[in-house]
Formats: sequence, C-alpha cells, structure tokens
Amino acid sequence: MCQGWSFIDGKEAKNEYRKYKITVDKNDDYGTMKEVIYRRYFRVLKDNLQKPDLIIVDGGVGQIHIAREILKVLNLDIMVVGLKKDDKHTTSKLLAFDPIIEIDIDKNSDLFHYLERMQDEVHNYTINYHKQLRSKGSLESVLSNISGIGEKRRIMLLKKYKSINKLKELSIEELEKSLPSEVAINLYNYLQEFDK
Repeated sequence: MCQGWSFIDGKEAKNEYRKYKITVDKNDDYGTMKEVIYRRYFRVLKDNLQKPDLIIVDGGVGQIHIAREILKVLNLDIMVVGLKKDDKHTTSKLLAFDPIIEIDIDKNSDLFHYLERMQDEVHNYTINYHKQLRSKGSLESVLSNISGIGEKRRIMLLKKYKSINKLKELSIEELEKSLPSEVAINLYNYLQEFDK
C-alpha cells in the first residue's frame, strides 16, 4: 500500500488523500513511485481534474527523475521538487530545477516549518492507517474463530463495527440484533476473554 497527500493553500486537503494497492514489488522504491505517479496523474487527465502547481517527493535526485519521467509520458507540465535529509534524518535541502540543484533550507524559516508540518501530517496519517489495518486484521482473525460466523457474517460485522474494541463494548442483547442468540453468546464470551 502506498499513499499520496494533497495540500491546498497551505492546508491539508484530506478528501484528496489517496491510498494505492501496489502491483509491483513493494520493496522496489522506484517501481512503486512510477506506478503511483502514473495512476494518480493518469486519473487527473482522464477525469479532467485540477492539476497541482507542485509535486513534492520525499526523496532525492532518483525519485525526482522518476516522477518527471512519468509526467513527461503523460504530457503533464508540473514542477517536481525533492526533500533531502541530513544524517539526523531532518529535512535540510530542497532539490529543484533542471538540472537539479540543492537549496539550503533555514531551519528557522517559514518554509522549513511548513515542510515539517507536511511531513508530520504524512507520518501521523500513515501510523493511524497501519493501526487501523492491524486492528482490522486482528478482528478478522477473531471472527474466524467463532462458531456460527461464516464469510457473510464476518464481512457484515467488519463493516458495521470495524474494531475489536467496538465489538467488546456490546452486550449480548446488542449482539443479538445482528446475530442469532447462540452465535451472539459465543462471540460475547470469546471477546470477554480476548487480550486478558
């Protein structure tokens, strides 16, 4: 899974965030970037969506070249810049123009604080997404252990409750609104013992 973020007029545009299931080897950074940029901006063309003024890639010269190569294939003229980190993994330089040059970023500048805020947003969003995935995965495996819960009921419960904690808050009577009494009791008893 790979993700893309959007900021409009300096603010997060969360409805423009995207997640992509990658078809190439997920350990292939360049291949992943090629696929994501192609898919995202092919859709911009296909659906006649608004183009961004700037694409910021979290990477160096190689990533910038990949992004520019894909945009060229799509015949899109969008500026691409990269962020270079120092040995403390803090953003220290902006990589821009053609040929690419390194521009020092003053750590007290508004630009630095803005980029830092963007990176924090990306980091927090990614962490929360992976927490949700883990929670969903464990809920799915819990539901697989309950007698009387097959594929259809498992999908229904996953959609309706989304996490183990939400299911654990329910009484047997509340579970019986979605499940036959015997299955509701099995699930309730299992959840009371879960993580003890």
